[in-house]
Amino acid sequence: MVAAVGVLLMCLAGAIVWKGMRGVARALAAQEADHAAAAPTNPVRLYSTSWCPYCAKARAWLNGQHVDYVELDIESNAWARSEYRRVNPRGSIPALDAYGEVVIGFDPQGYTAALQRGAARQPR
Repeated sequence: MVAAVGVLLMCLAGAIVWKGMRGVARALAAQEADHAAAAPTNPVRLYSTSWCPYCAKARAWLNGQHVDYVELDIESNAWARSEYRRVNPRGSIPALDAYGEVVIGFDPQGYTAALQRGAARQPR
């Protein structure tokens, strides 16, 4: 009798764990879908903050060059913060991601080179 109760409890525990694992898998899949849906479509992204003076210089330079870009505030946008950490594990700002070419800090020559290399790789 005790063995039967033990087997029943083991089966019940297994079922709870299995259902929980499936729930975790579903939650992770939903989180990935939400993450992808939050991504901006512009391939030129400036990861920045509102208070950073080098971010302000980067914005001014990009605007002065008439670059079509999206600015992502890493302090107020969770998706931006996550992507910023992926493209820039060091954590310094600003970070420019131009078609997958990442430049850290305010570097006009680096920005120009990244924009040109990235644009050259794009299908026409």
